[in-house]
Amino acid sequence: MSKTEITVGQYRAFCAETGNRMPPKSDSWKDNHPIHKITISDALRYCRWLSSKVGKDVRLPLESEWEYAARGGKLSKGYKFAGSNNLKEIAWFEGNYDYNVQPVGSKRPNELGIYDLSGNVREFCNIDYDFGRGINVDGFIHRGGSIWSPEEECRNSNRLPAPKNAVQFDFGFRVAY
Repeated sequence: MSKTEITVGQYRAFCAETGNRMPPKSDSWKDNHPIHKITISDALRYCRWLSSKVGKDVRLPLESEWEYAARGGKLSKGYKFAGSNNLKEIAWFEGNYDYNVQPVGSKRPNELGIYDLSGNVREFCNIDYDFGRGINVDGFIHRGGSIWSPEEECRNSNRLPAPKNAVQFDFGFRVAY
C-alpha cells in the first residue's frame, strides 16, 4: 500500500500524460497535498494508468487491507486511530486544520510507516466484506476521516458509503500493489 495518499503532483502528471482533466481546483492545492474532489472513476483511471507505467497491478486497496494497515498490521499497538490514541499526533481533522488539506506525511506515521490513514482526506476502498452492516454502494466505501471530520469519524473502524459518481471536497485515495 502506498505510504501516503496520492498527491496533486502525482495526479497532475497522470492528467498531463493522458489528457484527463484535473478536478475543480481547490484554493489549497499544492503538489504535495492529497488530490481530492475526485470520483471513484477518476481514481480507477489513475490506477490503470499507473499499472501500465510500473508494469504491475495497481488498484484501490481492499477495505480489509486498508483496515489492517490502519490498525498497524502485525506491529499493532491497539490504537483507536492509525498510529495513536491522540488524533492530533497523527492526523489532520476538524480539531486541528486551518480550512485546507495539508501536505501528505506531515504528521507522524502509524506502526507500519503509513501516513494520514485517519485524516486529511477520506480514502476510496474496494469492499471485500460487509461487516454485516448492510453498507454496500457500487462496491466502494470510504475509510478514514478528513480535515472536516469530527474525531469520532477518524477511528480505524469508521466507514462510509461511496456513491460511484459523487464528488465531495474530501474524497481522495491511495493505491495498493
